[in-house]
Amino acid sequence: MGDALAMLRQLMIVLCAVVLLGCGRSGDGFTGDRGEVSGKVTIKGQPAPEGCSIIFQSKEGPNYSALGTVNANGEYSLLYNGKASLPAITYTATVIPPLANSSGTMSTEQMTTSAADMTKSIKSKVKPKLPFAASYSSALTSGLEFTVKKGPNKADFDLTP
Repeated sequence: MGDALAMLRQLMIVLCAVVLLGCGRSGDGFTGDRGEVSGKVTIKGQPAPEGCSIIFQSKEGPNYSALGTVNANGEYSLLYNGKASLPAITYTATVIPPLANSSGTMSTEQMTTSAADMTKSIKSKVKPKLPFAASYSSALTSGLEFTVKKGPNKADFDLTP
């Protein structure tokens, strides 16, 4: 059960990295204000598990995405193209549970195998136990939105199990 979740999370991280790299280097085409985002992810008031990923994806227009990792206190800071400054627009947020293993990394062979194994795991309808509702892990169902404003921003999210 944990393997399917680990594979899904690893795939999401790889896809997010591809999106982040593809959004344009220093010239992403965005000419408006920018802001920095940090905050806290909790589950019923308690810190979310360390290693959860939080992803902000632009709600409309060009695809701008930022990624952060939750620490032991539930806190995170977003990075966009390797920097803290991201376009000041409205984003949909998703939260991905941490990997099952403590290292949080996979070898190239494991990643290659994971794509094939993930399809098998999804078809098997195995439902891994998540620390929060699975809906938070999809931009289509998370219900989490945040509008970044110029300068520092604090975006806290309290999830339900």
